Amino acid sequence: MTYLDALGLSEPPFSKEITDADLWLPTSKQLIADGLLEALTERASVLLVGEPGVGKTCVLRALRHRVAAAGYRLTYSHNATLRTPRLLPPALPRPRPRARRHRTPLRSAHH
Repeated sequence: MTYLDALGLSEPPFSKEITDADLWLPTSKQLIADGLLEALTERASVLLVGEPGVGKTCVLRALRHRVAAAGYRLTYSHNATLRTPRLLPPALPRPRPRARRHRTPLRSAHH
């Protein structure tokens, strides 16, 4: 017997899932979502990055709710192997190569 049967319930009474429409965002995240929506309307490219736990997913969920009504589709791509050097445009100057040290070959003891 499950707890649902014992309590006479047909489904769990609570869920950890929150719908996009019910998601609450602080003002700082609202401003980010507004900026992203503005970028979309201007057909600009956007890259949202940040440390784990700063709210990127919440901002994207809020944006997903907003853009669906405007006829856009949000694509989320998670790539844990993507690093900053791969994102830099090729027009940026590259670091200078280090000067090589010239080594004198060791003399053979057999001469």
